[in-house]
Amino acid sequence: MMNNNIGAYGETKACEYLINNGYKVLVRNFNFNRKEIDIIAQKEQFLIAIEVKTRSQNTLIEPWKAVNKIKQQNII
Repeated sequence: MMNNNIGAYGETKACEYLINNGYKVLVRNFNFNRKEIDIIAQKEQFLIAIEVKTRSQNTLIEPWKAVNKIKQQNII
């Protein structure tokens, strides 16, 4: 699978998980000022920005560690 396909697959699975757990998916691949957030979802009064990291195989870095400080700041 190519990276774009892996990413799209991961985002689709994440959306399925969110919907099955009572979230409403509002937007996928939201772009603003050349920045992107994979999923914006809502549950009750909360808006949640979600960065999805999908891997095709085991890597040396945990997916949550791939969301570095710069990416976190961009999301904020």
